[in-house]
Amino acid sequence: MDEARAHTAEEVAAILPVTVRALHKWMANGTIKAHKVGSLWMIPHSEFLRLKEIAIGGEPCAAGDNAPNTDDGQYQQQNQQGGDES
Repeated sequence: MDEARAHTAEEVAAILPVTVRALHKWMANGTIKAHKVGSLWMIPHSEFLRLKEIAIGGEPCAAGDNAPNTDDGQYQQQNQQGGDES
């Protein structure tokens, strides 16, 4: 696995059932690991894989109560309304 590889929030949101807004919130509060490159927040590939496991019902996240919850209905509601408002 290439640890130097990273993804934007937009790339992750296009693949996983999560909004860009949620990803930005989780990056801001430290729920998911990310680093800034210029003005872009980048999510390491290993963190993307962890989020993917959560999204497909894999291993529980080590972040405990702050773990991203991709099954809270908010994602589906926002997608039906045309995405997030950020």
